[in-house]
Amino acid sequence: MRIVFITQAFDANHPLLGVAVDWVGALVDLGVRVDVIASTVRADCVPDGIRLFSLGKERRAGRVERIAKLASALTCRVLVVRPDAIFAHMCPPFAVAAAPFARIACVPLVLWYAHKSVSWQLRLAHSLVDAVATASNDELGITGPKIRVLGHGIATERFAGLSRAREDAPWRVVAVGRIAPVKKLEAIVDAARHLGHDARFQFRLVGEVSASEHEGYGRLLRASAAALPIEFAGAVAHAAIANEYARADAYVSAYRGEGWDKATLEACASGRPCFVAGVTARQAHGDLDTHFGFDTGDELATKLARFFTLASHERSDLTRQQAERWRVQDARVLMSTVIELIAGLRRGWVA
Repeated sequence: MRIVFITQAFDANHPLLGVAVDWVGALVDLGVRVDVIASTVRADCVPDGIRLFSLGKERRAGRVERIAKLASALTCRVLVVRPDAIFAHMCPPFAVAAAPFARIACVPLVLWYAHKSVSWQLRLAHSLVDAVATASNDELGITGPKIRVLGHGIATERFAGLSRAREDAPWRVVAVGRIAPVKKLEAIVDAARHLGHDARFQFRLVGEVSASEHEGYGRLLRASAAALPIEFAGAVAHAAIANEYARADAYVSAYRGEGWDKATLEACASGRPCFVAGVTARQAHGDLDTHFGFDTGDELATKLARFFTLASHERSDLTRQQAERWRVQDARVLMSTVIELIAGLRRGWVA
């Protein structure tokens, strides 16, 4: 099978889109030939067995040049080579641009999208593609017969087998993700303030402000965390993020919405206890939510303090139960499901 994989960034160090490199690597491991078209590329992260086409954004190519390069790459890799499918990753405009080429070549077009925002580009892409794949019903703001829920997929081997959490304080609590109001990071600041008298806890926020409209929120967050045991680490490369979980004793996500946070699943695969506010993760907890779920910073502080007063074997047992409830899916499993989806769509085309 051959797939044309279109993404905004093909860069193992990209903190948000680096997962595309993992997914392409998983496809290659499964015997798929992959042609990658990306706006920006880091050449040192290209797995063997793929063809790579950059639109030149890494060298500051202008919009017109990038559009011309996209049309050229699609002509070459779709109309000439005739792949088995086109897979557009997290970018509806790329799916829209690829749609005419897919129709001419008579190959299925799949968009992967896992975000609650609904733009006119997403609605247009939804009308043009053969399927919209997503991680869960909670992570897509549109519905319809084209939607395929496939679950998340992370490179679990990168996170499995990390060093065991330490046995003694200070306990290091990490949060990973962009700095934005939707992430409710002020709850973590509140927890640190509530635990301020307790020198056993240190917090580390990994991520940066990813949109200019959130810069004010970032400044307020830093100001409110002054004099508290909170370190703002900035962005960390996707390829190095496992080191953050390895150094941590617990992970926290204060995001309160629906859907899975990819970082939460990475932390879980790393064998770390995950304290979460998100609806989907808490529903999957069942009775474990009394240990790991929280609504406010004060509640987070209380549950952290309670958890780390338990004996080591009790903490390990609860962490293991949490991982069993969530059942983190490997990238190869997800890509196998994508291959099955494409095969089914192709049978529909033939029929």
